[in-house]
Amino acid sequence: MTKLKNILKIQSLLCCIIMLCSIHSHAQSQHKQLRQGDAAYQKNNFTESEEAYRKALEISRSPKGNFNLGNSLYQQGRYEEAIEAYQDATVGLNDNIAKSEAFFNLGNAAFQNEDIKTSVDAYKEALRLNPTDDEIRSNLFSAMYMKKVMEQQQQEQEPQDQEESEDQEESEDQEESEDQEQQDQEESDEQEESEDQEQSDEEKEQEEKENEEQQEQQDSLNESQSSELDSLSQAQLDSLMQIQVSKEEALRLLQIAEKEEKKVQEKLVRKKSNAKRPDKDW
Repeated sequence: MTKLKNILKIQSLLCCIIMLCSIHSHAQSQHKQLRQGDAAYQKNNFTESEEAYRKALEISRSPKGNFNLGNSLYQQGRYEEAIEAYQDATVGLNDNIAKSEAFFNLGNAAFQNEDIKTSVDAYKEALRLNPTDDEIRSNLFSAMYMKKVMEQQQQEQEPQDQEESEDQEESEDQEESEDQEQQDQEESDEQEESEDQEQSDEEKEQEEKENEEQQEQQDSLNESQSSELDSLSQAQLDSLMQIQVSKEEALRLLQIAEKEEKKVQEKLVRKKSNAKRPDKDW
């Protein structure tokens, strides 16, 4: 029984030794990656330093690894990623000065990313943790001034935007009204064109009707003239035939003769009516 306990103790001790060796090995490996990252950063090789810091964080998450990664990302202009790295760095830090530096860099990255509100909040927290740092105070005042300017511009822009929106709505209403007027005008033109077409059709129909009536009258006159010629005596026809004239010309001459004869008859009637009468009658 004693031997068994001794064996268990030995096994437990060996496990502890192995774990310690593993931790030590990981720590050495992480430290190596951090040192490589620092060396690349000093040479302004920020892509290489980023890669080294990420490898170190894969081995173990550490505030220092996140802080240094944020610096590499900041130097590459990748401010949004840098903000996330700095935020992760502030979580595990207990030292106020180191934590203040993380918030300070976070404020710088947010300012560069034009997130002024986040920048002001980060500088305030950094100054709270390290009230004697004049650089933090200076950046905080700059961010607060920028925030105030942006708020004023926004307040000035709102009425302008409202006015532009109203102008846009008015313009849209005017365009809609013009489109409606144009549509109404087109409909009116179509209606007038239709009415003109109907009127033209009616006039055309009336003209055709008048032409038919004139043709009928002409045909009737021709038939009448033909009937008059047919009613002439044979002697009159023979007399007319001696003159080489057309049928229409002969009819015209006949009408002239009839008018002259009628005038003679009227003169005789007037002459008889002008004769003296007796004073007395029986």
